Amino acid sequence: MSKTYEAKVLALDCFGDAILELPEEMVKELDWNVGDKLDYEIVGKSVVIKNLTKESNNETRRNKNR
Repeated sequence: MSKTYEAKVLALDCFGDAILELPEEMVKELDWNVGDKLDYEIVGKSVVIKNLTKESNNETRRNKNR
């Protein structure tokens, strides 16, 4: 499933990295939480964000069920 959201750039740090405000609707829909570790990939003019915390938790659950 693919959806498009817009994020507001709040600031740029001294390294040129952006601090973003993610849309509340997206965060709720994806069940993300404060403190989750995120990773991103730039694909064309889009940014793909993965929640590494959720992926790690899902992997742990899969291993316990084996």
